[in-house]
Amino acid sequence: MNIRRALLTIFFLSAVFFAAFINLTAHADEVKNDINISAKWTAKNSPYVITKKIKVAQSVTLTIEPGAIIKFDISDPNSGLEICGTLDAQGEDQNPILFTTEHSGDENPCGPS
Repeated sequence: MNIRRALLTIFFLSAVFFAAFINLTAHADEVKNDINISAKWTAKNSPYVITKKIKVAQSVTLTIEPGAIIKFDISDPNSGLEICGTLDAQGEDQNPILFTTEHSGDENPCGPS
């Protein structure tokens, strides 16, 4: 009886861990609206998926912190960033900002992941 309970506990904990892992890896913040107030895109909340042309308005700053991943949807040839304000995107040697396509699967600047 104790073995059965232990196996059920292991199964339950494995299922919970797996569900949490899937939820963490599936996260993507889809950018759908123009940026009309200053904003910061963080590595923690990335990847950011650009699905259309996104305009950064005049007098507005979009800051992209080191380690952030920005993906562009290649199904819309107009998807991109139109910067009328300020773009502050300064990666670091060991923590670059990655600009890539949504469908590349490339999360690693040193090669496909």
